[in-house]
Amino acid sequence: IGLSRISVVEDNYAVANEFADNAVDINPHSSDMYIRRASIRKSMGNNNGAVEDLIIAISSNDNNSKALSELVEMSKLDYAAVINGLSNAIKQAPKVSSLYYIRGIIAKSHYKYTDALDDFNTLIHDNQQNYHGIYFEIAECLYALSRYNDGLNSINIAIELKADNCKYFELKAKLLIALEQLPESLKCCDIAIENNSNYTPAISTKGLCYENMGNYTQAYSLYGEALLNEAHNPYNYLLRAHLLNAYLNKPNEAKILYERILEINYDDNNAESLKGFAYLAL
Repeated sequence: IGLSRISVVEDNYAVANEFADNAVDINPHSSDMYIRRASIRKSMGNNNGAVEDLIIAISSNDNNSKALSELVEMSKLDYAAVINGLSNAIKQAPKVSSLYYIRGIIAKSHYKYTDALDDFNTLIHDNQQNYHGIYFEIAECLYALSRYNDGLNSINIAIELKADNCKYFELKAKLLIALEQLPESLKCCDIAIENNSNYTPAISTKGLCYENMGNYTQAYSLYGEALLNEAHNPYNYLLRAHLLNAYLNKPNEAKILYERILEINYDDNNAESLKGFAYLAL
């Protein structure tokens, strides 16, 4: 592996490939060897080969979490290569549930919600998977697609299977807000907060619920609590700034919060920075 990396630095890719292949041949049952060869292939621009190695590593049992992490990172660099590699693996092994789940998770992380739904639904209907996390993933996709009633059905199944997960109740609360069932939404937020008093998403969503009910003072207080818990989360600044400007007639205070969003250390191209909304508001 070391000789292979040196050959890459020397731009001698043929030799680098040979050394990397030899390393795998010496220990073909080690997932770590495939992860290392994937790294070398990636450095040579062979993304398809790197994805292939990572999928082989994921299929083993001794180091698949590291391989999965590398595959997710790889999808940020070359989404098409990762999806194509997973699709080819599924064609060869259509009954391997984990491949559908991984492809669905990666598609969802890139906002390909319809594609993700196809994989998660395949797990339930074809592979007969009844894992609560799959229903949660489905509900998140449906929420993002504004299919709120369908999302509510899915999250209810997830909660039936696992009733102590804060994330599930917080997502149900957001779905209920969208369906204008605000008292029920508040109950879900309270359940999530009872399970974990520091679970900030539930605090923010409870504030959003009060905002929709016209209780702006309570919403303002909850957004402030969320900010204290997660001072580097731009979403919390955005919520409080919007409330100040739209309902509390405090545009100057809102302006300070919008400016804080621009100061948070996020890549400008990362949609989660919410900088676009801050610029628009300013």
